[in-house]
Amino acid sequence: MIKICSILCYISAFSGYLQAQTCASNDSLTLVNFYTNSQGINWAENWDFNQPYSTWWGVEVDNNGCVKKVDLRNIVTGSISADIGYLSNLEELWLSGGDITGGLPIEIGLLQNLRTLYAKGIDGPFQPSITDLVNLERLNINFKYNNNLGPIPSSIGNMTSLKDLALSGSIDGVIPSEIGLLQQLEYLNFQACPISGSIPAEIGQLQNLKKLYMSRTDLSGALPLEIGNMISLEEIIISSNDISGSLPSSLGNLINLRNLNLSNNQITGSIPSEISQLTSLVSLTLRQNLITGSLPAGFQNLAQLSYLNLSDNNHSGDLPDIGTLSNLSVLDLSSNSFSGTLPAEYSNLTNLVKLRIQDNNLSGKIPHTYAKLMGIEKFYIGSNQLSGCFDTALSALCSGSLIIVDSGNNFTPSYAEFCETNIGECACSFDRYLSNSISTGTHKAKNEIISDGVINGTNTQFQAGNSIHLQPSFMTMPNVVFEVSIANCN
Repeated sequence: MIKICSILCYISAFSGYLQAQTCASNDSLTLVNFYTNSQGINWAENWDFNQPYSTWWGVEVDNNGCVKKVDLRNIVTGSISADIGYLSNLEELWLSGGDITGGLPIEIGLLQNLRTLYAKGIDGPFQPSITDLVNLERLNINFKYNNNLGPIPSSIGNMTSLKDLALSGSIDGVIPSEIGLLQQLEYLNFQACPISGSIPAEIGQLQNLKKLYMSRTDLSGALPLEIGNMISLEEIIISSNDISGSLPSSLGNLINLRNLNLSNNQITGSIPSEISQLTSLVSLTLRQNLITGSLPAGFQNLAQLSYLNLSDNNHSGDLPDIGTLSNLSVLDLSSNSFSGTLPAEYSNLTNLVKLRIQDNNLSGKIPHTYAKLMGIEKFYIGSNQLSGCFDTALSALCSGSLIIVDSGNNFTPSYAEFCETNIGECACSFDRYLSNSISTGTHKAKNEIISDGVINGTNTQFQAGNSIHLQPSFMTMPNVVFEVSIANCN
């Protein structure tokens, strides 16, 4: 038994020795030919043939001396030689440079051990032999923008090991239905290329997909209902296309979705109520479409939402009731047909950095409660029909860096004059926010107090029709907001 084991161990060791010897001779010669035939002398980094090939720029070898990785990002000049296809143990190939000529050679399909293929600045069309790489897990090719176009071959469905597929540049045609066979895909990116037609229904078979990017293409037609089957999706960015039709209600099935961007398309209809089921959503961008109506009931369920952009659509009616979405930092409802008044509840969105509601049909005054929006950096409410006086509390926003209030509204005097001189202050305006350390004495507004209430954390009450008297040395709890409503204000 010991003798048999010894023989087997010897055979295994000898086999490894032979493989190392084979790699040492074959791979070194292949690399020399590849370098020579690819005009390596002009690369940004050169190979020194007097040194072991394992030390050459971008070359990595395994324990047997076989070349397992060639990383020539940002250094290649000239054509990609067919010799690269004879590195039979190659697992990773990275190619990019400022002046690559031609496309990938047909011999690329010989690299059956390849797991990663990255090529940037390559001439098209798509080399069909790439689809022979059935063990490939990551394919990322950026084709040059030129007239050397070609479609994505239907044989791409053979590459069932793919987890990451990204194609951009000079490819055209349609997305083949065979894309649905790539059921290991987690990342799919077709951006900035003239592919056309509709998104095939078979895409719904990609239930492991997490990222779907198809921006700046010529895609048209409606989003397929089957998109709702892709339950692992975390991001959908399909912007700057010609997508039309209404949003499918099946989007509500994507409970892991965090980012939905369908901007700059031709989408019509209203936002389906099922959107309110996307409780993981952080960013929703539907700007520059033809969407009508307002937000559906239940939208308040999107408690994680930080970015909401519905600008440049055909929304109408009152502004949506989203004052409970306290995580919002950007709210853009501009360039629609919203009417009514500015909701006082938006003052609860205290994390807002950008609020854009310009270019609508809003009327009335700016609610005094907007003074709570102390972190606001961009406050755009111009080009409406707003008018009236300014509560003195709104002076807290005067120091904002980008405040556009007056342009296209009917304030007399202007908000700018109010900030400079207090001209235009409302007759019943007063300091509503006496927080924490309130001075003692009698506090009475310029007219009757019409609300009953109690100051938080104390027994001090105020009643309608009465003034408010605070005892000496009175202090409120930290961060208490003291507010009353005033009757008969002009």
